[in-house]
Amino acid sequence: MKREIKIAFDEWNVWYPEAKAPLLSQVTSVKDAIFTAGMLNMLQRLCNIVPISNFAQTVNVLPLIIASSDGRMVLTPQYLVFKMYCNNRGTHVLRTFTDSDLYMSNSIGEYVPYVDVSATLSEDGKTLYLYALNRNEEDSFELQIVLKGFNPKNGTHQFISGESVDDKNTFEEPDRVKIEEARIQIIGGEVRLDLKPHSINVIRLVD
Repeated sequence: MKREIKIAFDEWNVWYPEAKAPLLSQVTSVKDAIFTAGMLNMLQRLCNIVPISNFAQTVNVLPLIIASSDGRMVLTPQYLVFKMYCNNRGTHVLRTFTDSDLYMSNSIGEYVPYVDVSATLSEDGKTLYLYALNRNEEDSFELQIVLKGFNPKNGTHQFISGESVDDKNTFEEPDRVKIEEARIQIIGGEVRLDLKPHSINVIRLVD
């Protein structure tokens, strides 16, 4: 009997030297949110062969959420990525093609696109969600979206960027990094918008 074996990708996250046992506590930043969005985009594109994956962990231990004993709570930029993606998701993953400038990643020894994209479509086919991240730390990117078989009438654009890739949310500044909104231009079915430097973006388009 021939069986197709698929992959479960378990427990992914960033882990900094500051996160020492037993608490494994760390405070992540915008650059870690960019990593998280890149992982989610990749997992969506590979969903046919990687149907199961999970982030590790959630509260206080390598956390998405930092909670104190006095009841205060901080939502990390990584948490905000999950929130933005979860609140804007379809049931069908779409094939995407991206044309973007590249940069050399010294850690892997390969060229990597600054702009990374994935997309999903709602069950009724009327709402398209595009997830786009701009890895460039200094320059914005004018994103032009060309769609086949989908003619958007209106849309929304949410993003996370902060002022620098090192921006973090802390108990002193819990909203330094947040989900923001920007304008989107749709003319004749063609969508244009600007991706801020070091930003994670979710574009919701409605037919």
